[in-house]
Amino acid sequence: MKKKFLVVLLMFLVMFVVGCGKTTNSDKPGKKGLFDTKKTMTCVKEETDEDGLKTKSTMKITYNSKKVYKVDSIVESDLDPDYGALQESLISSFIQTFNNIDGISAKSSSNNGKITLEMDIDYDKINVEQIKEVLGDLYDEEDSIYDKKDYTIEEFKADNL
Repeated sequence: MKKKFLVVLLMFLVMFVVGCGKTTNSDKPGKKGLFDTKKTMTCVKEETDEDGLKTKSTMKITYNSKKVYKVDSIVESDLDPDYGALQESLISSFIQTFNNIDGISAKSSSNNGKITLEMDIDYDKINVEQIKEVLGDLYDEEDSIYDKKDYTIEEFKADNL
């Protein structure tokens, strides 16, 4: 049972360890200058575990030359036939926890033996003290993707991609 809990937790965390692809500009009209140009980078990773269960992680990162503004991620995974209900319950619990943090929005859905977890992080709205309080023992200051208000794209890539 503990092993399956760790598998679910790893599935949740794998959304931050993905391969990157296309980068696009997402400028708003009227903005000028290199430092104001917001770009997006989309990263996708697909894996199959030793039991044949597939996971696809997609991450869209909005950033400019100074910092990362937002990360939108989607993890689609096959549910383990023996532990699907437990996986759904644990993910639901994680979602409730993360939705209590300003700047983080999470939701999940399941259908036909698959579960989809969507999580958005808005770094301008993150409250580090709230993260520490809400996550408690799950919070690891050295490994936390959630609490860097001035994350540069280079730091984000080095830490997570």
